[in-house]
Amino acid sequence: TAAGTSPGTVITNTVTNAQDQTDSNTTLDDPMADITVEAADLVTVKTVSAATPSEEATIMYTIAVTNNGPNDATGVSLTDRLPSGVTYVSNDQGAAYNDGSGLWTIGTVANGDTAT
Repeated sequence: TAAGTSPGTVITNTVTNAQDQTDSNTTLDDPMADITVEAADLVTVKTVSAATPSEEATIMYTIAVTNNGPNDATGVSLTDRLPSGVTYVSNDQGAAYNDGSGLWTIGTVANGDTAT
């Protein structure tokens, strides 16, 4: 993972050959691979259907994650635990949302797209 690395940073991974035989022909060897760290500006907005509901009322939270770019975002997830006094009923994300842990596994959000 390249977490905590600035966008545009090039990271090189080099393989070191540790064997007990001598490689007399290294012209085909390519022991390095580079990656360039990309960034995406993810904005999360959470709204509620009723800010002052009556007791026993059904409320709906809506979470929108928008990718403002400049790149696609992969491996996106967030955690949203319900506050004390609110009981989970259902969600629109199926198995992508775990009501026990509050984890919403979003996956990829393309540049300019929104996951809701």
